[in-house]
Amino acid sequence: MSQSQRVVDGEHADTVDAYYECMAKAADASGGRMVKFFGDGGLMVFEEQDIDRGGVALLELREAVDDLMLKSGWDCRLTVKAHFGTVVAGPFGAPGAKHYDVIGKAANIAATLNGTGVTLSVEAFRKLGPSSGSASRSVPPASPTFATRNRTGRIDGQAVAPRAHCEGIALR
Repeated sequence: MSQSQRVVDGEHADTVDAYYECMAKAADASGGRMVKFFGDGGLMVFEEQDIDRGGVALLELREAVDDLMLKSGWDCRLTVKAHFGTVVAGPFGAPGAKHYDVIGKAANIAATLNGTGVTLSVEAFRKLGPSSGSASRSVPPASPTFATRNRTGRIDGQAVAPRAHCEGIALR
């Protein structure tokens, strides 16, 4: 049974809201942009020049969310999936109710990466600089999945409205 089925709706809503606040704070502090929240996930974007800051922010976010879940008595952990690529970014939605979003293959690739903990695609791994934690960026690891226990997150590209093609790290 999922954690949301074990608690009353108010506690579930409070915990998810605290999780959303952690994500938004991480995006703001690292030059990223919180695009949207959905269920137990969210989508955050970073411009290409902020990839290293974004990567560090996501690792810190994972730790903060894991701590939040443990303190809340929830048996779940953050999962981060990252890909680098081009997306279409800008306002999408119903007339008069458009919201900033990112759409494209890069976002879909990030969403479908296999793994728990922190998973980077080869493209995302190669974009990280030496200050992000690996001495060699020319050869990706055999398995770009790091950490092990986790569940919850999301991320992708970055741009400005109106719609624009942009590149950035996609963490999902």
